Amino acid sequence: MDSAQFERMGTGHGFIAALDQSGGSTPGALKRYGIAEDRYGQDGEMFELVHAMRERIVMSPSFSGEHILGAILFEATMDRTFDGMPAGDFLWERKTILPFLKVDKGLREEADGVRLMKPIDDLDGLLARAKAARMFGTKMRSLIQGAGPAGISAALYARRGGLAVTVVTKGIETGGLAKAEQIENYYGFAEPISGKELLRRGAAGAERLGVQIVEDELLALSFNDTFDGFKAQAQKHEWEAPAVVLAAGASRRTLPLPGLSEFEGRGVSYCAICDAFFYRGKRVAVVGSGEYALHEAQVLLPHAGKVLLLTNGEPLQVKVPDAIEVCTQKLASVEGGDRVAGVRFEDGSELPLDGLFLAIGTAGSSELARKIGALLDGTDVKVDAQQATNVPGLFAAGDCTGGLLQVAKAVHEGAVAGLSALRYVRGKRSGK
Repeated sequence: MDSAQFERMGTGHGFIAALDQSGGSTPGALKRYGIAEDRYGQDGEMFELVHAMRERIVMSPSFSGEHILGAILFEATMDRTFDGMPAGDFLWERKTILPFLKVDKGLREEADGVRLMKPIDDLDGLLARAKAARMFGTKMRSLIQGAGPAGISAALYARRGGLAVTVVTKGIETGGLAKAEQIENYYGFAEPISGKELLRRGAAGAERLGVQIVEDELLALSFNDTFDGFKAQAQKHEWEAPAVVLAAGASRRTLPLPGLSEFEGRGVSYCAICDAFFYRGKRVAVVGSGEYALHEAQVLLPHAGKVLLLTNGEPLQVKVPDAIEVCTQKLASVEGGDRVAGVRFEDGSELPLDGLFLAIGTAGSSELARKIGALLDGTDVKVDAQQATNVPGLFAAGDCTGGLLQVAKAVHEGAVAGLSALRYVRGKRSGK
């Protein structure tokens, strides 16, 4: 790794080539090139064939630094040669292409509707080999919540730094910015632009650089099994990542319900994962009508004696299991003395409860930050000058941090958060 490579990474343009098929995907790749599985026997023969295919690709005159910024190599490819040269040396010296090593081991088999990443064994040893083979960097995934200006800006900077980036959004054209008919105060646009169009352009630019944008509803954020990264659970997917950027906008999920704020910490909670333990055998309710509320109720089920879902007059948006009782009446107040004793409905009826959990709409940045132990300033996620929270590896940007609710501010904070996440992941890789 030298200054020329850093310069190339910082200022160069081009695609990221994926030459990283593993044993699981290689048979399919060979089949697409006309080589059926009956043409080879053991894995060794299979990898020899696919390496020959890769060598033909990289030897092509069109495979050059003119159009390609970097190439991701599988571990076995890193250890092989192209045209008699070590793979990393060939890519950089012959093609001016930065070599990256894929360090993850792929996905586990699907279980319970999700596929988790396989554990990375002997990462330190693998990185030492990669350094000796003169790999410029590694491919490792980071996760960003929100596809608005802050989230996309963070994704762009993290991606250009060599991270594999996934942006999770409930929809590109959702949120407050999508409702803006005309934006006239944003740098670089001579004519007004709609919020939806600005969002579409931002997403398209990120995808062009290789950012993966997934439309799903993020439900929970927790530490992984080894407490050195994060696990993000969505309605349809689950991811693990060493760093997370929260950029889902400002929190507006409250109820003007008498007694709600008065009983916070005394029976009113916003985090089922955090507080379920304290309601063992007790009667609790979750306020909400969507996937987020259902997730919170399901977290409470193994602990509480009785779990109810209160939709507060809203139509139920999810299928609820029989173990959870649904009540659709409109709420009037939270009742109690020293602690929550129940709720009162607008028709005057009362429901006795030991605890009340709020899960309205979708899980925003503040809700997810609160659940994992990040500090809040009111409803805003508290960050330092580098957009870092008090939780290592967790960053936040945009409207969720408070202050000026403008696109320019969101883009700036997203850039800072993306670069901070990049530095954090690089530091973990190097052991710093």
